[in-house]
Amino acid sequence: LLRENNQPAVNKLQLLSSVQKICNLKSVQESLLEYDILTSIRMWIEPIDGGKVLPPLSLRTPLYNILLHLPCQVDQLKKSNIGKTIVFLRQHKAETIENKRLLKSIMEKWCRPIFNKSTDTRNSYLNKVSTEHHDIARSRQLEKIEALNSGTANIASYNTRINVPTNNNNNSNNN
Repeated sequence: LLRENNQPAVNKLQLLSSVQKICNLKSVQESLLEYDILTSIRMWIEPIDGGKVLPPLSLRTPLYNILLHLPCQVDQLKKSNIGKTIVFLRQHKAETIENKRLLKSIMEKWCRPIFNKSTDTRNSYLNKVSTEHHDIARSRQLEKIEALNSGTANIASYNTRINVPTNNNNNSNNN
């Protein structure tokens, strides 16, 4: 009723600290997700008045932090439709820069299992760089082999040392 009449959700603000304490308990997070807490959180953070009015900042920010730390599965995200709300909030002009960063982190975390990305972004970056360097080195080796096989190789350009016997007839010191 409050939502329909565009009135502040004072009860939600009063319940927030209890919700935070419960959602931060690792032992109950799976159960909360099974009982579709994501849909409840989505309803709490959804903008009202056709998407123009955001819920209070003091409500949104803690709920974003809860979402960031919940071990959500893809099927739970789909069931709750919370992803659409998160994308909308991230693009909303009235959302704070700090919260937009938090929403981006949530989106990235949720996208990792979908795209089979590592949860450790440092390892992901290092693996990518290592793979790129390996690919570059491998392609250079293949170019060398192809050039040598075709007989058009410019060996000096491949930093290859070849010991060539010197011809004493062409040596100017022996004349």
